[in-house]
Amino acid sequence: MKRYAALCALFWFACAPAVAQPEIEIVSDQARAVFDRSRDRLLQVRMIDRSTEAQASIGSGWIASGDGLAVTNYHVVSQFVLEPERYQVEFVRSDGTRGPLAVLAVDVLHDLALVRMGGADLPFLKLHEGTLRKGDRGFAMGNPHDLGLTIVEGTYNGLVEYTLNEQFHFTGAINAGMSGGPAVTPDGRVFGINVANLRDGQLVSFLVPVRFARELLALAPREPPDPQSLRGSVERQLLARQEALVARIGNTPLPVATFGRYTVPDSLGAYMRCWGDSDLDRTLPYEISTKQCDAQGTIYVSGSFDTGDLRYRHELVKSSKLGTIRFSSLYERSFNKPFPERGGTREDVTNFRCNERFVTIASGTMRVAMCLRAYRKLKGLYDLRLKLATLDRTDEGLQSWFTVDGVSFDNGLKLAQRYLETFKWTN
Repeated sequence: MKRYAALCALFWFACAPAVAQPEIEIVSDQARAVFDRSRDRLLQVRMIDRSTEAQASIGSGWIASGDGLAVTNYHVVSQFVLEPERYQVEFVRSDGTRGPLAVLAVDVLHDLALVRMGGADLPFLKLHEGTLRKGDRGFAMGNPHDLGLTIVEGTYNGLVEYTLNEQFHFTGAINAGMSGGPAVTPDGRVFGINVANLRDGQLVSFLVPVRFARELLALAPREPPDPQSLRGSVERQLLARQEALVARIGNTPLPVATFGRYTVPDSLGAYMRCWGDSDLDRTLPYEISTKQCDAQGTIYVSGSFDTGDLRYRHELVKSSKLGTIRFSSLYERSFNKPFPERGGTREDVTNFRCNERFVTIASGTMRVAMCLRAYRKLKGLYDLRLKLATLDRTDEGLQSWFTVDGVSFDNGLKLAQRYLETFKWTN
């Protein structure tokens, strides 16, 4: 025994499983009990193509009241919201019963939808009250990849930092098809709604806090609105969001940073992350340094594109070897690089329409191009792209690209003007 104890002291990892096994069994018992209590309150939510009567996409949901109110994600039912003439919504319960779902309301900013199924005195999930602590155990449920109802054990890790979207970080394997399903405490109360996972991130998933579902449930209409009104609510929410963002930025000058001999826009706040890089390849006759700032938290509109993006990229180009003509050619190629696209089909958005001119400010002259495209299904919303290049030197220059999505025409121009006013440089 003494020799065994000594070996365990040296090779503790070899002895640890025998001690940890009871805890694993307890957790498994918890998951089994939660699933058994919850399965008849879970739904698979299906989008049905009207022309073929076949399912076009699937998600999950959960019954939230005895009279048939249920919660899922907006992105699960977005096809119906945007194209009700092409799609309808249905549910399937764990016992195989199915029926139509009426979409009552959506919260596009938090990716939630309120739906109603037929029935009375239905079993339903209760909402969690109070707060959780980082490290608390939770259980996410849904129907991943149409494989059947599944329960996933995970850990609550608090609110995601550095983002405009309020979401919980959940360490658990949420997969496609589980969107809209509930994440519950060990006593079976909903504290979050499955919404997404991080691509290329192992067990990094995200939940919508249940307080947003509670707010949606409190405003549930008795009858479903007409499809045009439902889509109009998406427009109003996105327009209100961009108005709040512009107000948040305020009328004061944008925060700035020094980039070489230039003054450029910097991070707008904790929700914006900035990165820098330099290409100092000694075999090249020029140097390029970049800085990029992105607002974290885009908003799902449809399967083909997102909105709410806000970012800028600065690129400092230098060369003491190229000479005027070759430097101008390099600088021109850099300026003509296309903007990174955020998707969108011809059914979603118009083509970009651009205008280019030379703008003179106190420091000197800039070449400026500005492009706008309109949303076809959501009126009053635009994506804006702006690029500029300083023209004061033949061996050095700054170029900058500005992207903002889902803004009104007036607010897009206002943000572009304030962006341009920020740039300064020394000769």
